[in-house]
Amino acid sequence: MKSIAIAACTATLLAASAGSSAAPAPGGPALSARVDRVLTQTPLIDGHNDLPWQIRECFRNVDAVDLRTNMANAPKPANLPDDCDWTPLMTDIPRLRAGRIGAQFWSVWVPSKATGLAAVKMTL
Repeated sequence: MKSIAIAACTATLLAASAGSSAAPAPGGPALSARVDRVLTQTPLIDGHNDLPWQIRECFRNVDAVDLRTNMANAPKPANLPDDCDWTPLMTDIPRLRAGRIGAQFWSVWVPSKATGLAAVKMTL
């Protein structure tokens, strides 16, 4: 039963952090307090994030991205490469904080057509 409650709290947090602003938890103040207690003791770890790939494909330079602002509804910047398949960034600091993400785990993915030194360079 305890694991179901934790899963429900986690789902509530993720749903609340998906929008441009944090929505109140559907269960009211009691559930919000419980979620806060759980996340204070057990940080939520996000195990999938496409941010590095989005930066590589569309911005080509991490300095071109301001993660301090909510990017959920950001318009397409004018200076993006033609081959960029633009969608607003999935990650920024305000939404990570609103979703109570305690840690971010990134694995490295490269396209299968990348080989040798090109594949190594893509991982860095």
